[in-house]
Amino acid sequence: MRLSDIFGIALSNLYKSKLRTVLTTLAVVIGALLIALMLSVSDGLKSFITNQFGSYFHEQSITVYKGNYSFGGGPQEITENNSGSTEPLTQEDFENIAKIANIEAIYFNPNFNAKSVQAQDSDRLFTASTSCLPLHEQQLRPLSVGIYVDYEGSGQAVISYSYAKVFGWSASEAIGKTITITIGKMNPFSTDSKEYTFTVCGVLDESLAMTSIFLSFPDAADMGRFYADTPNLYTEAMPGYILTIKANSAEDAKDIALDIRTIDSKLNAMTYDDVMIQINSAFNVIQIGLSSFGVIALVVAAIGIINTLIMAIYERTREIGIMKATGATKGDIRLLFTVESAAIGFFGGVIGVGLAMTIGWLLNVIGAQTFLSAFPNFHLSVFTPLVVIGVILLTTIISIMAGIYPSNRAASLDPVEALRYE
Repeated sequence: MRLSDIFGIALSNLYKSKLRTVLTTLAVVIGALLIALMLSVSDGLKSFITNQFGSYFHEQSITVYKGNYSFGGGPQEITENNSGSTEPLTQEDFENIAKIANIEAIYFNPNFNAKSVQAQDSDRLFTASTSCLPLHEQQLRPLSVGIYVDYEGSGQAVISYSYAKVFGWSASEAIGKTITITIGKMNPFSTDSKEYTFTVCGVLDESLAMTSIFLSFPDAADMGRFYADTPNLYTEAMPGYILTIKANSAEDAKDIALDIRTIDSKLNAMTYDDVMIQINSAFNVIQIGLSSFGVIALVVAAIGIINTLIMAIYERTREIGIMKATGATKGDIRLLFTVESAAIGFFGGVIGVGLAMTIGWLLNVIGAQTFLSAFPNFHLSVFTPLVVIGVILLTTIISIMAGIYPSNRAASLDPVEALRYE
């Protein structure tokens, strides 16, 4: 039999049993819809989180700290190489790191807890989250208006859109306004405090899910020294707890991180790739978990396909006998039923993915107008070509596998007995 004849007969047989074909295909549609929709939502969230974290980590940057961050999970043993907490970096650490090749710059990271931030002409106080970032890291966060803070300057600040909003300013109105940040002491029993006033020079884009105030290094260092009551802090002699290193290139960053880890077993170096690997690993687990519901539906659909094809064999036993008597081989019969099962899986996958894309589009439209209105660039559902093609291939392959037993059973029918079948 010609291949075109086999495809024509297969599709014709499916059409003759329209109701049974529709019901069997419906199970495939449900499975494909669930898998495609879950993967699209996972990809949407992954894209959002990656973009947000991408605004925190530059490809040429390495974050260096000593010791270990503890995130719970039970008691940890304190050993020579694991102090159980983060330790301050030493002058020796700084000098050893500075000797590594392909480092463009080393930046200190002033750290302090501000008591409050207050807008000009207002008596309302808000919590203050401050950061001191070199220009190349500031530029990862797009501005709505204004300019970035001069890292070596003084008296200026970039505020996130969320601050402008609570201060009652539009982004453009915020430029030129002043804010006052009050700093206390690290010692909770000290009542000393100091006020620092800054002129707003820029406002971050509202699409960024962050609440932060960016300051220059001289200002942030002075505030950090007052907070810790340590005048020599954030110098080569007392680097603090974290250093940010800018490598000459992204490739150099990986090599520098490896070199830092060999200096001292307590030193940790985190690169952009390290962060992305952790994010991707977490979302891979999420995708597997979400997709499992669709896989279960496809397994049920596969059982339905097996049942449908076995019923078709009983109904078409005499027809199969005639085909064999007129020259059809076992391979022709096997291929005929395989094409039928593949067609159910293919069309079910196409319809399921199409419905999933429609639902995903509706989720994006509704989300953009309601609960996601604060993030105009965030799409809850994102369909990549890999998801679309992958789901259709998956449903087709599972359907073909489900058709193996029925197709072999049909191919093994004895033509004489098949012709006698009533």
